[in-house]
Amino acid sequence: EMCIRDRYIMSLQHLDDLPILDRETAIKNLGDEDLFESMMEQFEDMSLKKALTGLKIAIEEVDYSNIRHHSHSLKGASSYLHAERVKTLAEKMQLDVDQQLAKELYKDYPILIKQCI
Repeated sequence: EMCIRDRYIMSLQHLDDLPILDRETAIKNLGDEDLFESMMEQFEDMSLKKALTGLKIAIEEVDYSNIRHHSHSLKGASSYLHAERVKTLAEKMQLDVDQQLAKELYKDYPILIKQCI
């Protein structure tokens, strides 16, 4: 049986198949397009920048506690907005923290940055 982490590795191989942003589903789940737009703006202006900056520093310092904190924040915010690629990467980073796989985190971060541009 495939472990959870292996499933994420496989999903990263198919990352480009995931939607960058499933706007329609996000609006449907939130029930309001204006709310979606507001959350998207907050995500881009604050959550994303703060999480990416925090992750960069935490990964450089191999600070697993802060990597977990920032990847968890990123996963939560991207889940609400159905930013599927960012969510998948954030989830994998959390699993890498659980297993203290610093080398994997170094590999994941540039992929995450690419998805956020």
